[in-house]
Amino acid sequence: MKGLIIKDFKLLMMQKSFFVTLTIVAIFFGITTGSIFVIGFLTMICSMFALSTISYDEFDNGNAFLFSLPITRKGYVIEKYIFAIMLGVISLILSTIIACILTLFLNSTVTNDLFLIALIYIPIVLILQSLMLPLQIKFGSEKSRVAMFIVFAIIFIIGYGFNELIRILNIDFTPVINTLLTMNISMILVIVMLLSLIIMFISCKISMKIIKNKEF
Repeated sequence: MKGLIIKDFKLLMMQKSFFVTLTIVAIFFGITTGSIFVIGFLTMICSMFALSTISYDEFDNGNAFLFSLPITRKGYVIEKYIFAIMLGVISLILSTIIACILTLFLNSTVTNDLFLIALIYIPIVLILQSLMLPLQIKFGSEKSRVAMFIVFAIIFIIGYGFNELIRILNIDFTPVINTLLTMNISMILVIVMLLSLIIMFISCKISMKIIKNKEF
């Protein structure tokens, strides 16, 4: 597994010019729209690079060679999820540092809100990775884009339908919202992070089942 992580980080370093360009773009928009933009932009895009490593592995039937080495399919999946989490955390830390420097450069004060927003991106990234990694492993880079579009379309339809159902039945969620607002924000964040980790664990199990039945 250590070898796979090193391989993926070496692939990451091959794209350093892309990440430098991405950082420059993020800083430019951060100056015009606010330093918080840098955190969301860099974290979301950089953390998704874990998906492209799967595409690299599949290129020219590379997986067939990869699994001829002492690497199990289960270990391969676990490594991808570990790498995805590592990438998400690293990109979040670096983007937060850049956002802090940019805030000071713009003669503003670095507040706790900036760090709170940075933490909010952790469960968002974990959930997105949990959705996309199984699709990438199952369908590959091209078909997974279509599958992801369908998944998001279904989520949108369900969300819209749920909203309409609430409106028709005249259900009032105000007491629930008020209760959440009275809760400690740190507690809410911890609960959301735990839920996102559970979702990622389930996603990992699904990916293991997918790759077990996949032919290379």
